[in-house]
Parts: sequence; C-alpha cells; structure tokens
Amino acid sequence: MDVARLYCATMKTINIEDALHREPFEAFLLRLDNGKDIKVEHPELVLFTPSKATAVVVEGEHVHVIDVEHVNALSY
Repeated sequence: MDVARLYCATMKTINIEDALHREPFEAFLLRLDNGKDIKVEHPELVLFTPSKATAVVVEGEHVHVIDVEHVNALSY
C-alpha cells in the first residue's frame, strides 16, 4: 500500500471512529465505492481489525466485512 492510500484509509478510519463516538450517538450511513450504503445503527455494531484497515459492520441480520479504503462517504 502506498503512502497516499494509507493516509486516505487512516483518515476514513478516523472519520468513522469520530461518528461512532459522537454524543449523543446518531445513526449514519457508510457509502462504499460500489454505491452500496451500510447503515450503522449503534456504535457497538462496528469492529475494526487491529490495523484498522478492515471493518466488520452488523446491519440487521447482515454482517459486512469492508475494506475501509472503499468507503467513499459518511452521512447522517
């Protein structure tokens, strides 16, 4: 992974973590680069790998494993 991609993934992780720690928590959508939206309804429904390059998001009965690099937007 080159430095620019690493920086981009790190900034996306920070943005997601900021949204997870908002007080009061507000549900948000993660828009992936394939156009798919994943709704995060509770902060405990998102887990990161130790490197924080990959996230596991539980959405209803679905479990999504996403490469944080593929998150294009975060919206409330």
